[in-house]
Amino acid sequence: MALVRQLREQWGHMPGRLARLWQPQARLSRAPGAMVSFTFDDVPRSAVTVGARLLAAHGWKGTFFLAGGLEGTRTDGQQMFGREDLAALVAGGHEIACHGFGHRRLPSLPWRAIGEEVRRNRDWLGAAAGMAMAPAFAYPYGAACPRSKTAIARHFPLARGIAAGVNGRWLDFGQLRVFPMERRSFTPEGMRRAIAEARRGGGWLVVFGHDLQPHPTPWGETPCNFARMLDAVAEAALPVLPLTAAAAVARGAPLSAGPAAPASARSRAPGRG
Repeated sequence: MALVRQLREQWGHMPGRLARLWQPQARLSRAPGAMVSFTFDDVPRSAVTVGARLLAAHGWKGTFFLAGGLEGTRTDGQQMFGREDLAALVAGGHEIACHGFGHRRLPSLPWRAIGEEVRRNRDWLGAAAGMAMAPAFAYPYGAACPRSKTAIARHFPLARGIAAGVNGRWLDFGQLRVFPMERRSFTPEGMRRAIAEARRGGGWLVVFGHDLQPHPTPWGETPCNFARMLDAVAEAALPVLPLTAAAAVARGAPLSAGPAAPASARSRAPGRG
């Protein structure tokens, strides 16, 4: 029975592994050097009240993937974003991007239902944020398969997954890799290694998180550790760009953003010693 369970578990991982191998949107990066992007999924209120505020203290903008069906709800014991939070993100110049409206696992949906999830969320973003079109997509739960990845590619030139790693010179614009700011995996050593790898190889480090609170969920982190991540990026003097702006640089656009904020402009997390 143990062998059967192991085989079933391995078979369950197969669609995700195939999706990472299926890379019709992959291209050679033309970026002149390393870059960093900060992204948040689902957008609990703390991602706005803490995350966006700490980014703004450095003069940086983040990318926030919103699912309209989560607006105003309580999920995993935390309050999700409200309309006022969305307004604050727009006013702050942050990038608003697309999750599926119902935050459903795309590999389990028929082809037409995937398109409906995208269209419904775009309609909601149009009404809530005045957006004609969301610039990028993040797979809910990071779940993708070759079929759903192909469906999303018909709607978005840029998508982000949750597989860990620095995006190197060969970039899959259909499923970018991430550095997770998650309590269950984050370590200062891992953070330093990821920044060093990006800097050394001219890679694109995409940071990914959810909530930021003193006692985070397993998928979130503390404000203190997020501030440490921002400080480490600033000390490395890496340019920080929203996701689609960084993708444009990787496709050959000039790097218009200035260098990262100097160490003297570091942010301070609440209660940080």
